[in-house]
Amino acid sequence: MKSLGEAIKAGRLKKNMTQQELAEGICTQATISNIEKAGKIPAITLLLAIADRLDIDIDELYYLMGENTTKNGKIIKKVKVLCSQSNHKEAAALLKEINEAELETINEKKEYYYYKGITSLVAFHNFSDALFYFNLSNDTQGEGYISIYDVLGLSGVSIAYSMNDEDEKALVYTERTLNILDEFVAEGYEKSDTNDIVRTYFNSAKIYSKMKNYEKAVSLSSMGIALQQL
Repeated sequence: MKSLGEAIKAGRLKKNMTQQELAEGICTQATISNIEKAGKIPAITLLLAIADRLDIDIDELYYLMGENTTKNGKIIKKVKVLCSQSNHKEAAALLKEINEAELETINEKKEYYYYKGITSLVAFHNFSDALFYFNLSNDTQGEGYISIYDVLGLSGVSIAYSMNDEDEKALVYTERTLNILDEFVAEGYEKSDTNDIVRTYFNSAKIYSKMKNYEKAVSLSSMGIALQQL
C-alpha cells in the first residue's frame, strides 16, 4: 500500500462498504472521499474510528500516515495513539527507541519530554520522573507561538501534584494551565488538537472537584462537552 488513502479505500472495498456507510456516525462522506482521493490526514480519533470499523490494525494506518516523517516522528505518532488507548506501558517502551540527541525541532523535544512524563506518571506512578520530564518540556523554549504541548506540559505537572496529594501546588499549575489554554484557543488551533483540549478541561475539572470547588469543575466540564460537540 502506497498511502493512507489507498489503505482505507482497500479496507472499505473489502468490506463492500460505500463511503457513506463507512462515514456513518463518524464523519461526513466528503471527509472519507478527501482521505481516499486527496490524501487528507485525519485526526487521531477519526483514524481510530475508521480503523475499528474496517477491522484494520491501527499501527498499519499510522505508519502510512507518517510515511514522510522522520523515524522519531513516526515513533512519537505511534506513542500518541497508544496513550490515547491508555496503553502507557507500551508507549513507554516505544519511547526508548528514540535517541534524544536526534530530536531536531523544539516541538519534537517538547512532545518527547511530555510523553516521557505522562508515561512515567500513568504507567509507573513515578512522580519524580514525571515532574522531571514535564518540567523539561515546559523549560524548552518555544518557537514564537503556543503549542498544545505548552498546555499539556503544565497540565501534566498539575496532574502529578494532584496524584501525589499536593493539592495546593496542583491548583497553582491548574490555573496556569487554564490561562495558557485560553491563549492557545484564542490564537486558533488544529481540529486534531480538540481531544487534548477537552482532556485538559476534564483533568482540570477533576482537580477543582478534589478541592471541592464544584462550580468551577462543572463549568470546565461543560466547556469540554460543548467543544467536543462542535
